[in-house]
Amino acid sequence: MEFVLKLESNIELREVTRYPQVLCPSDNRSIELVKIMIDQVMSLHPEVSQLHIGSDEVYYLGLCPRCISRMSQFIGDGNPKADLFLHHVKSVAEYVINKHKKRVMMWDDEFRQLDEVLINSFQLGPLVDIVVWNYKSDVETQLDSSLWGKYKRLFPSIWIGSAFKGADRPDSMVVNEGHYLANHYSWIRTLRYQAPTVDFQGIILTGWQRFDHFSVLCEIIGVAIPSLMSCMTYLTSTRELPMERVFELSNEKLRCQSTLGHCAYPASNLYDEVSRLQKYKLDFERLKSQSAFRGWAHSINLRNQLSNTAIMENIYSDISRIMSELSSLSVSLEVSLKTIYPDWSVREWMLTHFQPTHTEIQELYNSLTRILERITFPVRPFVFNETSDW
Repeated sequence: MEFVLKLESNIELREVTRYPQVLCPSDNRSIELVKIMIDQVMSLHPEVSQLHIGSDEVYYLGLCPRCISRMSQFIGDGNPKADLFLHHVKSVAEYVINKHKKRVMMWDDEFRQLDEVLINSFQLGPLVDIVVWNYKSDVETQLDSSLWGKYKRLFPSIWIGSAFKGADRPDSMVVNEGHYLANHYSWIRTLRYQAPTVDFQGIILTGWQRFDHFSVLCEIIGVAIPSLMSCMTYLTSTRELPMERVFELSNEKLRCQSTLGHCAYPASNLYDEVSRLQKYKLDFERLKSQSAFRGWAHSINLRNQLSNTAIMENIYSDISRIMSELSSLSVSLEVSLKTIYPDWSVREWMLTHFQPTHTEIQELYNSLTRILERITFPVRPFVFNETSDW
């Protein structure tokens, strides 16, 4: 809800004034806002049979004066915050069903810790299909059998939510294909074990662009096509395949010469270039971890232009190479991004993932150049420049 609640016009609808993450369920204007949003979505997608209403990660609830007052009226209720949530969800679901005649889906995580009797008292089972989401490689250990038993008794229809991108690290550029494929292997093991008793409807492969509205762009779709292909190859296989074979089949489908990164699918150039950027970043981090850099290219050395020039020449050579490669990459990378994304997204991605490294390397290059121009140095004790600039 951040993209709506962040606006000044909607600040009174927040559960906590400082945080635009959660809608206050006790303000009548809140449900009217949600209805408007649902109507807008349905006007653009009238042909859909189901609508997902979200409802996950409700971190702040029962905290505003309106909700506190309302909870005081839930006499004898052991979990008034849950009542707030369940009342709201039921109202939204009924609106979708009654006005738009669509089946409702929602995330499951707010139900995981709630009492089964309480959930059942709201009769949500006939109204919603829950989507049980988990993006880890050990789903079996994170979602135990007791949870599936509870869901089986409460909800006639259950979906699975897996991920092929955007659910690993909030700032990652490249996609850890093994991680996401392992997530699907784990889900299939879970399904096989629970299928005799749970009515699974299918798997929804999610691909997140950000961790939330305010977080940075991560694992963009042009870079995630190989991961999507690997996950789909595994899920659609008629027999169990080892991961190595899944990757081989994915390479063939994407017309890759050998390993992923030299392929012929749309956006493969972007995959190559982001992989190169990741390599240059790792090269730079390895350089900074070396003892020569830590001992002679410390910020105090660079800031005061005091160092062993013989050692600096070796570091300068490595930095010059990385800087040259980055400068060359920046043009082709931006062109590839613009074939898929609008200018504002390209600008944000470059400022997030390219520019900070490029700026740091450029500043380091300039500092090394100044040091290498020196022939003589003062005697100790040095008079140090204490500013933060290199």
